Amino acid sequence: MNKVIKDFHRGTTVGFSVKIYVNGDNPNISGDEVIFVMKKNKKDTDANASIKKNADVSASGAGGLALFLLTTEDTNVAPRKKYYYDVQWISTTYGEKIVGDDIVFVKERVSDV
Repeated sequence: MNKVIKDFHRGTTVGFSVKIYVNGDNPNISGDEVIFVMKKNKKDTDANASIKKNADVSASGAGGLALFLLTTEDTNVAPRKKYYYDVQWISTTYGEKIVGDDIVFVKERVSDV
């Protein structure tokens, strides 16, 4: 799968995007949902996810681009060696697909907050 987010520091703002492809083309996803879910353990429920965030698909969704902005509140999670994540695309046309998944590391900040 595709790694869509880089390691980040706890309590910082993190922006990233996910480009959706179907048979080499970018579908219009402006009416769809694209969701980032990050968990300590793969078997945790979505309700117990450390971060669960919907993408903005209104700005660039016509070209298949989902934009994520994790706020300092979103990323204020326990620093640890690794978290598991996936990005789900829920489309009325194409169904539900995982369009990215991997492991991300959340690092502790050195500077004062």
